[in-house]
Amino acid sequence: MRAELKHLQNSMGTTTIFVTHDQLEAIALASKVLVMRDGHIMQVDAPESLYEKPKNLFVAGFVGSPSMNFIDCNYSEKNGTANIEAGEFMYDVTELKPYLGGLGGSHLVMGVRPEYVHLGRNKPAGPAFKGRVEVLEPLGDRLIVSLSIGKVWLSFDTKKILLFDKPAGKALL
Repeated sequence: MRAELKHLQNSMGTTTIFVTHDQLEAIALASKVLVMRDGHIMQVDAPESLYEKPKNLFVAGFVGSPSMNFIDCNYSEKNGTANIEAGEFMYDVTELKPYLGGLGGSHLVMGVRPEYVHLGRNKPAGPAFKGRVEVLEPLGDRLIVSLSIGKVWLSFDTKKILLFDKPAGKALL
């Protein structure tokens, strides 16, 4: 039905306003999506931008299935080096310091989409931390893995992480 609706919209060449609570439907049909929460506009953007560059934690967690992974962390600067830290996990973000300067000691949330998370038995090069597989959900074309900190190594594409100011919920990068 989504394909038929999109075909009709494109063939008619008219602007269409479509209201739905199904974020997958909105992303599939729209050239521009307005995300609301409690009557307030959170973001208006192209579907790709909502997915890759959400402006706040709500949009980041709402758009995508499965949703974005969130890790509470702290930002610190020591001896000219900037790091994001969460327990044993430490990620050098010195190259991002011009965008994050002045946040020393701030509580942040690191967000990473599931497709940019990598699991392995051996510690990879770069930022990584240990997790324990709790639940496997095979869905045919993909496998959803629920983890807690512990046994397997988790790493991710560091160019794809997002950082959010935890108290304000706003994207920093």
